[in-house]
Amino acid sequence: MLQQGKFVADIIYFYGEDSNITALFSNRSPEVPAGYNFDYVNADALINRLSVTNGQINHRNRHELPDPGA
Repeated sequence: MLQQGKFVADIIYFYGEDSNITALFSNRSPEVPAGYNFDYVNADALINRLSVTNGQINHRNRHELPDPGA
């Protein structure tokens, strides 16, 4: 069955510009606290797709990411 709804990441993980994501995380994912979801972000997304408004991280498609402190 297909998953319905939109994926929401609690944590965005910038993996840098010096290596590719497959080389960095081919054997394991970054350590993330239990119960949290994460997604990777690259430099292009940080520069061109994400912004911060009133302390909230927003995607350029106007999706507000959750406040981890809430």
